[in-house]
Amino acid sequence: MTNTIHQRKVSLADVPCLLVFKDSPAQASANGTILFCHGLGYHKDGHMKELTSIAEHGFLAVGLDAIHHGERLHPDLDIWMKTSEGFEERFLGMVEGTAAEIPSILDDLMQQSLIEDVRIGIMGVSMGAYITYRTLLDEKRIVAAVPLLGNPEWGEHPSSPHLRHEDFYPAAILSQTAGLDSSVPPAPARRLHEKLKTLYTDMPERQRYIEYRYSGHFMREDDWNTAWKFSMEWMKRFI
Repeated sequence: MTNTIHQRKVSLADVPCLLVFKDSPAQASANGTILFCHGLGYHKDGHMKELTSIAEHGFLAVGLDAIHHGERLHPDLDIWMKTSEGFEERFLGMVEGTAAEIPSILDDLMQQSLIEDVRIGIMGVSMGAYITYRTLLDEKRIVAAVPLLGNPEWGEHPSSPHLRHEDFYPAAILSQTAGLDSSVPPAPARRLHEKLKTLYTDMPERQRYIEYRYSGHFMREDDWNTAWKFSMEWMKRFI
């Protein structure tokens, strides 16, 4: 058995994706498949460190480009990110649109015989964490999730995940936030897990909230390393 890490760019349901794995995608998926969603203004290829770590832990890692990002970059994305008017609507549109693609991505993974097992996890950072929260509500093939630096409360938006907190059950969900985060404050995720405590009374170990008190949105290196360690331990335990 080789420890060499391989990468392969593929199109899944017309979404540009990057597979990172040992041996072959099908063999890696026997340990589980983990989808990884990047942050606003970023792209799948910028997370090779994280995708490689997922693969080194024995999983099939699937990085995907969110709508209007990476290989399908919208020419106005930089302008949108700097323009407050209409920002929330555009941002949540990208979040919802990307989340809506994930069931088809999983279908295509199976149809192309790239995976042999349907034990799926999902992780996301910042905007990717928003996508993670939203995806988890409807895609029940996902058994474990780790949103990092995300917000499940979307104001008055009818699809705000916190309005459907009961639909997270029974997936194993670990939310991690930063106490000094001014971009994505930690309180909404904290409130969500207070609700989940009452929902997961029969399996309390399947929901956990961790807040890194002294980090901002760009976390301190030690805190990020700890958060990643906990993320991998969570996936190893619950996928």
